[in-house]
Amino acid sequence: MATISKVLSGSTATTLTTDIVQVLKVRWVGAVGAGDTITLQDQNSNVVWSAKAAAANYTEIDTFAMDRLADFAAYRWNGVKISQITSGTIYIYIS
Repeated sequence: MATISKVLSGSTATTLTTDIVQVLKVRWVGAVGAGDTITLQDQNSNVVWSAKAAAANYTEIDTFAMDRLADFAAYRWNGVKISQITSGTIYIYIS
């Protein structure tokens, strides 16, 4: 199993890295209200992850299984940028 070597985080629209990264987990915390949204893109502006808060004080956590080669390749992102975030903070755990 891959281990976490770094955590990228942010709370405003910004580029977090232009490196190719292997994503293990994405955690969005502190969404203020229902309907708040977040969108992550790679450096080519392809959407790689997004979420919409279902309630106030919403948290979304996605952990990606790395036990199959197909999974491993699917979560290798070519850079990461927060293209849109209405509230909260995103944490991206990479190996």
